[in-house]
Amino acid sequence: MGVLYDLGPRLGKAPMAYSEPVRLGRIVHAHWRPTVALVSASFTHGGLSPLNELIHEDGHAVHYAALRTRPAFMDLDTHLAEVLCRRRRLEHL
Repeated sequence: MGVLYDLGPRLGKAPMAYSEPVRLGRIVHAHWRPTVALVSASFTHGGLSPLNELIHEDGHAVHYAALRTRPAFMDLDTHLAEVLCRRRRLEHL
């Protein structure tokens, strides 16, 4: 699966982990060219919390790679859906 990883800290890098498609899947010359996703994080140490964050972002990357649709439909914002789900969970606490 096409997933690129940038996991080390460096100056100017986003402090929070995220994932995003860097190349959208599409049909090229009658063959499917898959999506390539990036998982970015600034891990300075190991542990359960960084592992959980990495696995969470890997889930987004797998989702991007699993979608086989036109690029126009690829940009349905999963991050917005995630925020709404978190907000709904918090409302029920």
